[in-house]
Amino acid sequence: MVSISQETSKNHAAFIWSVADLLRGNYKPSEYGKVILPLTVLRRLDCVLVRPHHMTTLSDADNSDTQ
Repeated sequence: MVSISQETSKNHAAFIWSVADLLRGNYKPSEYGKVILPLTVLRRLDCVLVRPHHMTTLSDADNSDTQ
């Protein structure tokens, strides 16, 4: 397991927060949930659906090679 130093971890966290500040743009704090929740759901669906799609694509490629 790779261990990340505390300083590196802090640098990563600071970078992530700076990007989050840029992405928030003109949203009010009360509006964050209206944006974050749908994006979180879409990301979760993407994670769940990518693997079966990837496996189907590999299976199709294997079948075309054998024909």
